[in-house]
Amino acid sequence: MNKTDSIKTFFSSLIIGIVWVMALFNAITPNDILSTGSLLLVVIAYFLSEPNNLPLDKPVKINRFIIIAVFFVWLSVVVSSLVLDKANPLNLTIFRLLVTNFLIAGMLCFKRFDIVVLKFFYYAIVAYLYYLLVVSGQDAMELFVHSSGALVSAILLPLTVTIAYLEYRDSSRISLMPSFLVAILVLNTTSRTGVICSLLLLSIIFFAGIRNVKNSAVKVIINALFVVATIYYFQRLFSSITNMDIYLKFSEKGVDNEDRALIWFSYFNDNTLQNWLFGVNASMRSILNAFPNNMHNSFINLHMQSGIVVSLLVLFAIIKTLFVNIKRRQFFYASLLFVLILYGFYNALAFFTYYDFVFYVLVFNRLLPTERKQLSLSLI
Repeated sequence: MNKTDSIKTFFSSLIIGIVWVMALFNAITPNDILSTGSLLLVVIAYFLSEPNNLPLDKPVKINRFIIIAVFFVWLSVVVSSLVLDKANPLNLTIFRLLVTNFLIAGMLCFKRFDIVVLKFFYYAIVAYLYYLLVVSGQDAMELFVHSSGALVSAILLPLTVTIAYLEYRDSSRISLMPSFLVAILVLNTTSRTGVICSLLLLSIIFFAGIRNVKNSAVKVIINALFVVATIYYFQRLFSSITNMDIYLKFSEKGVDNEDRALIWFSYFNDNTLQNWLFGVNASMRSILNAFPNNMHNSFINLHMQSGIVVSLLVLFAIIKTLFVNIKRRQFFYASLLFVLILYGFYNALAFFTYYDFVFYVLVFNRLLPTERKQLSLSLI
C-alpha cells in the first residue's frame, strides 16, 4: 500500500470512528442534524477508502447491490406505511439509516481500515460510558431517555464484534480488552441479555484464541487477566444479586419479562392478513404505542416496519450465513453472528438502528474468499 492509499485509509477510518461517536450522542439525545451529518460523512469515507485487494469488477457489483438493497428495503417500508396509514410514510429517517449502515458494512467488508484508529474511538466511547455510568453514577435508564438501559450493550456489542471481525480478518490476532471491557461495563446496566451475551462473547474470544498464543509471558498475563476479570465479574454480579437488582429479573423472569411478553402477545394477537404482509401500525394499538420503536426484538422491529417479504429475506440471509460459516468451518464468524442473533432476539439491536451494519458485515463476509485461520490473542 503506497503513501496515498495509507492516507486515504487513515482518514476513512477516522471518519467512521467519528460517526460511531455521533451515533452514541444521537442515542442519548436523538438529533436529525447528527443523523444527516453521519450519512454525509459515511458517503465521503466510502468513496475515499481503498478496496481491499478486490478484483476490478467487484467494487461496481458491490455498489450496485448496495443501491438495489437500500431502495428495495426503503420501498417496502414506504409501501407498508402507506397501506397501514402510518405517520411520515416516506420514512426518511429509515432511509438515512439504511444508506449509512449499508455503506459502513460495505466498507468494513471490502475496503481497507486502520484498526488502530477504530480502536482509539472504541476505547474513547467505552471510557465515556464508564465515566457516565460508574464515575458519575448515572442510571442507564436516565441516560438514554428514549430507550432502556439495555442500549449500552446494544451500542457496545456491535462495535466489539466489528473490532474482533476486522482483527481476525486482517491479522487473526484479536484483542481481548474490548470484549473484557464491555462485559464489565454492562454489569452497571442490569441488562440480562447484555450480561449473558457480553460474557459469552468474551468467553468465545478467550477460549478460541488462548491456545494459539505462543509467547509464554503474554499467555500467563492473559490467563491472569481472564481469571481476575472472572472473579471481579462474579463478585459484581453477586453484589447485584444481593441488592436484588439482577436477582429479581433472573430468578423470576429469566431473560424474559412481563413487558416483552405483553408486547409480543399484543403484536401477534389478532393479526390480519394485511398485518402479516405489511407489518403493524404501532400507533393503532395502545400497548405497542408505548414502545413505538422498540418491540424488544430486532426481527419483530423489522417486520413491523417493512412487512413479510423483507423480513423473510433478511432472516434467510442471516440464517444461511450462519450455516455457511459452520459448513466452511469458520466457527469464529458463526459464533459472532450467533451472539448477535441471541441479543437481537430480546432487544432492539437492529432494524432500524445505527448498528444494523454489524449484521450486514457478517452476511457480506461470506462473499469473500474463505480462509481458515488460527485465532490468537493480544491484550489491547
